[in-house]
Amino acid sequence: MVSYGTGLSLYKKSPWFIKKCINSLLLPIPRSVLLGKGFHEKLDLLLKTETWSSTDLVHFQEKQLRHLIYHAYTYCPYYRDVFTAAKIHPADIKEIGDLRRLPILTKDTIRHNFTDLVSLNYNEFKPSLAHTSGSTGEPLEFYLDQQNREAEYASVWRQAFWGGVKDINVKTATFRGDFVYDFERTDNLWRWDGISKELMFNTYNLNRIAVHNIVQKLNNFKPLLIKGYPHSLYILSRFVSEEGFSLNFRPFLIQTSSEQLTLQMRETIETTFDCKVMDWYSQSEYVLSFGQCECGTYHQTMETGVMDYIEDEWGLERLVGTGLWNYSMPLINYNIGDVIDANTDKKCTCGRNLISIQSFEGRLNDSIYAPDGRVISGVGLDHYWKHRVIPSLTVIPEYVHFTQESRRNLLIKVYSSKGLSDNDLSAISLGANLLLGEEMDVKIVLLDQLPSIKKWRFVDSKVKLDDI
Repeated sequence: MVSYGTGLSLYKKSPWFIKKCINSLLLPIPRSVLLGKGFHEKLDLLLKTETWSSTDLVHFQEKQLRHLIYHAYTYCPYYRDVFTAAKIHPADIKEIGDLRRLPILTKDTIRHNFTDLVSLNYNEFKPSLAHTSGSTGEPLEFYLDQQNREAEYASVWRQAFWGGVKDINVKTATFRGDFVYDFERTDNLWRWDGISKELMFNTYNLNRIAVHNIVQKLNNFKPLLIKGYPHSLYILSRFVSEEGFSLNFRPFLIQTSSEQLTLQMRETIETTFDCKVMDWYSQSEYVLSFGQCECGTYHQTMETGVMDYIEDEWGLERLVGTGLWNYSMPLINYNIGDVIDANTDKKCTCGRNLISIQSFEGRLNDSIYAPDGRVISGVGLDHYWKHRVIPSLTVIPEYVHFTQESRRNLLIKVYSSKGLSDNDLSAISLGANLLLGEEMDVKIVLLDQLPSIKKWRFVDSKVKLDDI
């Protein structure tokens, strides 16, 4: 039997007619049932622990941490060697502060020690192989436990409850990268997904003409929860407003994720949909997550991870975390790398004692504007790069950066220490034209060294939405 993560990946890559058959079979089963017993156990736990004192939350973290440390030492050759080299024993890691006795785990360390980081009994945790996009460098592969996914999903739903959602079976619409495998069907603006029970909209075909049909569909469906990329929802909101369309429903909440939500985006989306936007931060590795509460504060999900940070050479605070639920491949003192403004002493008026931080920086990209009028968010391009371009390459670049010079000119800078063949360069160019159209003139520049960058962006564009 395949794991949930593997099954979901196979489903997403399936042809549309297979998805249609699966959706029909799953139609009568509510989301609350499909999410399963493990999810509900995690959600019940989170709804209880959010009322705990700071002391009780830390005690919970430390208890989970001690279990994880003992497991990692016993079953992961890499951690046994780390403990031996540091001349410490798992029993010496009693409190959160003791984690600083262990070295920082970097992405390169994971790549070079992948086998030794995998638990000898990893199959017991129903893991699936996952990976990062590779937009900020070479993609990173890792294992994720089933229980880790359940804890992450439960955390997202807890935030939805903070925002006024009252039922897991709530009508939900999404504006993410779900059409990455079949966006070429230009008439395909949405589809019902039987597994997630969501009405998914195609953000790769978002233009002023499509918005008319999207608004009609939204008005008929009347979602009470909307999830999506900030840029995609901002573009939709701008088009709805500028084209004079009206929405005849009001959601409880809009949840944004995957890229930085600017104040302009938030205000535009909230004005268009007449509801609150609450942002969510996580990463593919599911080590740490943060969700805005109803007061706008980012709270860390303390029950699923331990947060720390290190200062880089520019004086920026880089996020470091230890995931508490991933036993197939524990990531301890993992350098996530995203920039934060910690200010963890802030107390929120919502009354919760979960750690809070001031803000996140980075993960801010421009949109790409196709010659045919479509607007694709930077994180949507990132998602496309991960799922449609990287699999076609024999060598994966350590660095890639897209700059749109004009409506019909795209510059792609790439760096690879191993070099890139003509076939790889051709695959990158063809991938860009498949997404953006043959009218886009794509130029690739090979860099001779890896850029040293203070804050990294995947997409920059000299074209702006006001120009469309």
